[in-house]
Amino acid sequence: MGIKSEPDMVVLDVNLPGGDGFTLTSRLQANATTTPPPVIFVTASKSPEIRYKAFDAGAVGFFEKPFNAHEIIDCIESALDAA
Repeated sequence: MGIKSEPDMVVLDVNLPGGDGFTLTSRLQANATTTPPPVIFVTASKSPEIRYKAFDAGAVGFFEKPFNAHEIIDCIESALDAA
């Protein structure tokens, strides 16, 4: 019953109900049948460790809330152009 397709990009919060963005990112990367999509993390946390963890997890972008809409759009466009 549904259309199955691969996302071109994933923008997600570090904190998710029932888990976190890092777990979801590793699941996307572990899927041997697909190429992992570029991931951009957003968070309300000001912890530098989370920023490092995001890029270690393979993020192409990291934004603290509130973020500048133009900056995240530029990051999305750059990631999609590189894909």
